[in-house]
Amino acid sequence: MITSQVANKEAYYQANPRAAGCLVRVNNGDFAFLNRDSVIDCNNAELLPKADLLKKFDPAHGF
Repeated sequence: MITSQVANKEAYYQANPRAAGCLVRVNNGDFAFLNRDSVIDCNNAELLPKADLLKKFDPAHGF
């Protein structure tokens, strides 16, 4: 899952450095729909229906 709560994710995984390696930093240059620096947490995969996924994106950026 992608989150802009970078500090929270880093603090959560600080106790387990191996798991912290699964946080991938991304920004607007990587994905145009991001409006702030974020991380992809590869340890937190979610299966969402397309309709729910579309609700999580800012419509101004498209998908």
